[in-house]
Amino acid sequence: MDRSGKSFIYSPLSITFVLGMVNDAAVGETEKELEQTLGFHEGGIQAVNEYCKKLIDGLPKVDNKVTLNIANAIFLNKGCTLKPQFTQDMQTYYDAKAEALDFKAAETLDHINGWCNEKSNGMIPTILDGVDPSMVSYLLNAIYFKADWASKFDQKNSKEESFTTENVKTNIPMMHQNVLIQYINNSMFSTVKIPYGNGMWNMMVMLPEE
Repeated sequence: MDRSGKSFIYSPLSITFVLGMVNDAAVGETEKELEQTLGFHEGGIQAVNEYCKKLIDGLPKVDNKVTLNIANAIFLNKGCTLKPQFTQDMQTYYDAKAEALDFKAAETLDHINGWCNEKSNGMIPTILDGVDPSMVSYLLNAIYFKADWASKFDQKNSKEESFTTENVKTNIPMMHQNVLIQYINNSMFSTVKIPYGNGMWNMMVMLPEE
């Protein structure tokens, strides 16, 4: 659980692809735990890889109103080697080619951040503040997603309202509209599910009850 007091956003797809790449090299209990986390209780590494490839190949095509670009990469510390089967799987299932870099060189940080900047269309110019020379590799996923809401917000309906975080109460502009969407609340949080495009994609907004 995040206890920083800050709001955050994440993509379940990004987590799936990165854990899938890690899982390809896992064995024993580690593999079992990764596959359970991903929702695979049988089928093993092959099933996870094939599922991820199906997502990478198919998801950009499910809604022509949505722009979705998926990119995966492996940056390997120069002098380290990957098993041939792992390298092949990364290329086949994740379209990720392992690139050897000198993790002690200053330009490596710029190279990795440049990859992220390019693949996110400039939305994330920096992914790392520094490169650790003791690391064997960095596995990265970038997803660029651009879409309109299925039911657009009218700017003239936005107005200043009070918003309270853990320690601060501020006035911020809030969007408004009357629309039928999915909502649920319990003792821990409230959440709404806001669809994009043709409704295949959604943003889940969760607000802690406190």
